[in-house]
Amino acid sequence: MRDESRKSSAWSYPETSATLLRSLREARSGVDDVAWARFVDLYDPVVHHLVRLLSPGISDADTDDAVQDIFIKLVNILRSGAYDSSKSRFRTYLSALARRLLIDSLRQFRGV
Repeated sequence: MRDESRKSSAWSYPETSATLLRSLREARSGVDDVAWARFVDLYDPVVHHLVRLLSPGISDADTDDAVQDIFIKLVNILRSGAYDSSKSRFRTYLSALARRLLIDSLRQFRGV
């Protein structure tokens, strides 16, 4: 029998700190290692879960590649200031970004 509390806590969305997002955005000339490490610690399980949820049957290697692609895109978005917290919650933005990138990858794979 699976431990349901552990299962749900492994991918639940953390509270997104405006300070953390600001630190990532303001590190334009490089990456704030402390902020980035904190961000990855918080969101890596969430992004892995999203990829698995949106791409059933995906291999572990492809999951890791997709997660890396999402984080790269996300850091570029945060640095550019394209994410606007007044328009959506970060978790909503992250979910939509993951879905869009996975759909784009699938289209490229299928040659659509």
